[in-house]
Amino acid sequence: MARGTTIKLTDNVKTAVSDYLMAQAHFEVLDEIKKGIEKRLLAETTYYIANEWVEKGLERTRITKSKDTYMMEREDLHKYLIDLKNEMIKVKMKPIAIDGKPEYLYKCPALIAGYLVTKAEHVIINAGAEMMGEKDIEDFSDKLLRGGLNRYNRFIELIAKFVVNHPDYENPLDSMTKPLTHK
Repeated sequence: MARGTTIKLTDNVKTAVSDYLMAQAHFEVLDEIKKGIEKRLLAETTYYIANEWVEKGLERTRITKSKDTYMMEREDLHKYLIDLKNEMIKVKMKPIAIDGKPEYLYKCPALIAGYLVTKAEHVIINAGAEMMGEKDIEDFSDKLLRGGLNRYNRFIELIAKFVVNHPDYENPLDSMTKPLTHK
């Protein structure tokens, strides 16, 4: 893009940013709920690092963080995943069963929401590149990725900030935070 060139806000980039903001908000809500359930389950039930990890030199300690659940005994992990699914259902999250798979294998709503954020980020990159007049959008996206995740994420952040601060943009989240008025 030539210096001094004006960038015109496009409908595609406005839509991409709106979709991204909605996806991000949805993900953050579901992820916080899931993390709260995980924390409670791990506090209420005692799980230990599996023998196979102890044999590899780890100390047999209690698992208290969800990031360590992969080190549980297989049966404990299955029970934990079923309990997690059942608790998500209680709070109206809707885990999706996978046909032909055991009960402990399902699609987690928070993980699906995270995937949708990633898809929305890709759309922002394409719409942002198009808005800036890039000729080869796929090549532009590849260059961003080759520049590292930091650069990739900064570009998404810059496009989103550019759009939400533009006078022609109406943030879809603003309408959700306005108080309801009764007539």
